[in-house]
Amino acid sequence: MAAETNGAMPAHDFTKREAFAMAAMQGVQLSVGVLGGSAPTNYEQVAHMAVMQADALLEELAKGDRNVR
Repeated sequence: MAAETNGAMPAHDFTKREAFAMAAMQGVQLSVGVLGGSAPTNYEQVAHMAVMQADALLEELAKGDRNVR
């Protein structure tokens, strides 16, 4: 028996930026509960933080081997 999708289409083919932002957003949400930190006050702040983290990661990755110590 197939799983119910409720009409939702599966997500595929994320860009690196989208995938990194998704992972960052999950990390922010999980760290608040686990570490007892203060949560951003709204989802827009969480999304903004996640995209900023994704962009920073992409920038560092673009530097290549210059970051290797």
